[in-house]
Amino acid sequence: MPLNLSSTSLPPATAGLISAGSSGTPRFWATIWSDVMKTSLAPSTRRKHLSALDRLYDSVQRQRGSDCLDRLIAEADADALEDCLVGFLAQLRNEAAVTNVDKTSTWTSAVSFVSDMLCFSGTSGARAAEIEAKVLRLETLYRQLVPNPETPPLPIRALPPLVIEDLYEVFKTDSPRNPRWCTDRLAVVV
Repeated sequence: MPLNLSSTSLPPATAGLISAGSSGTPRFWATIWSDVMKTSLAPSTRRKHLSALDRLYDSVQRQRGSDCLDRLIAEADADALEDCLVGFLAQLRNEAAVTNVDKTSTWTSAVSFVSDMLCFSGTSGARAAEIEAKVLRLETLYRQLVPNPETPPLPIRALPPLVIEDLYEVFKTDSPRNPRWCTDRLAVVV
């Protein structure tokens, strides 16, 4: 949950919003992302992003049984992160279908966070090229996806030409399909 640190006993540089786990300890990579990489964000935007990240952390905890997203990012375990993102996308799609609320910003924040942190944590060393390839794969696969349900088709506002021609045929007075002639035939038969 995003916590607002605004105590007078804290230095002004440490005051502000942070992402914290259920025990109240700050989440390492979320703090790095929001305080180091996204410093120019307004407090309301920062709160929105941190709320999305908390939802991702909670989803990973439910999927994996422990609060291990920071560990997965530190180890650059792209396969496990991909599994977590797939589960999070499914969760967002289900919520969007039930509540009919746009979840795109939550999804975008989560994918940006994971790809930024993989780039940030693995930019040096022998694994740099491998991590760049994994980040490119994650971005290619998941940036295009949206968690919102498909909207129903718009109502038809114009009748197709075939229907219009059929209606003209029914309304013509000398047409055998005109209802007047149909009721006359029924009266003769009865």
